[in-house]
Amino acid sequence: MVVLAVSLEELLTRLRAAAKLAERLHRGNLEQFAEEALRLLERGDVRDAAEKAWAAYKSLLGLILATRGLSLIEERVRKAWEQRSPASAEKELEWWAQTGLLVPSARPKLEQIARLAAEAVGDREIYERLVEAVVLHLWFYHGPDIVPLSEEAVKERIVDLVDWARKRAKRYGLL
Repeated sequence: MVVLAVSLEELLTRLRAAAKLAERLHRGNLEQFAEEALRLLERGDVRDAAEKAWAAYKSLLGLILATRGLSLIEERVRKAWEQRSPASAEKELEWWAQTGLLVPSARPKLEQIARLAAEAVGDREIYERLVEAVVLHLWFYHGPDIVPLSEEAVKERIVDLVDWARKRAKRYGLL
């Protein structure tokens, strides 16, 4: 007979602790990346500003998940516990605590996270802005060779995404 190492409540307690840490990280990063994006734009460094705007968007997602989306993640852990096994629940928890709440850049996972964040606050635009953020991320790496946008268009998108992310964070009481 196998003895369970942890209870469901212990798993959820670990998840909540990880969410508190992620919340502090993302709250600080959102403002820092937003400010850096605008500062870099002023200096004419559009490529690096694009990456900072991308990072500000990802920080907004993480902040939403760690606060408003925590109950949705807890539900996933509970379902894994009930439908599969305690080991599956622990695996689910570990992914969220060590990776998901930190908002990885891999697009399939990022898309899942953006959907969950949008669901958490009932705001589809959170998910829809993912495309804009990815475009800026790609422009950072490849410039106009891959993303056929002028530097002026990218500047406008950077300012727009940073402004939007700050407003959304304030709307949901996250900043």
